[in-house]
Amino acid sequence: MTHSPQTLEEAHIMLTTWDPFRDVERLFEVDPRSRSIPAPFDAVRSSDEVVLSYDLPGFRADDVDVTVENHVLTLTASRTQPELPEGTQRLVAERRFGTVRRQVTLSDTLDGQNISAHFDNGVLELRIPVSEKALAVKVPIGVGATSIDAESSSTSDEPAGAASN
Repeated sequence: MTHSPQTLEEAHIMLTTWDPFRDVERLFEVDPRSRSIPAPFDAVRSSDEVVLSYDLPGFRADDVDVTVENHVLTLTASRTQPELPEGTQRLVAERRFGTVRRQVTLSDTLDGQNISAHFDNGVLELRIPVSEKALAVKVPIGVGATSIDAESSSTSDEPAGAASN
C-alpha cells in the first residue's frame, strides 16, 4: 500500500507530541489568570537540538527565569515601570511592563536537563539537545548465510546437486 506525501505528513503531525507552532494564534493574548503576556518565540530543529528564541525587549538577563518540570519548560520575565521623579508626570505610557510568561511542553525526545541559555540584545536563546535515545542511528543490514551460499553455488560450473570430491 502506498501513501501520498500529504498522508505521511499528516501521520507525522499526529505522532508529534511537541509542536511549538500549534498555538500561534495565542501569542498575543493575555492570560486572564495571571495577567501575563505570552512571550513570542521562534523554534528551529536540527538533527541534534531544538533552538527556541524568545523576544524580550527591554528585559535584562536578571529579569528572566527559565525552569523545566515534568517536561514543561516555563519562561517568566518581569519588569516594573520606573518611578517618576517628584514633580514630573507621565504624558504617554505605551511600553509594556509587568510579567511575560510562556510554557512549552517538551517531548520525551528532548533532554530538558541539559538546556543551555544565552541572552543578548533582548533575545533569549535556549538550546535543547535531542536526547541520545532519539538521535538517528544507522542500522547495519546483514546478508543471511543462505543467500550467500546460494550465490556462490549458482556461479559454480558444477551442475546443481552434483557432489564434489
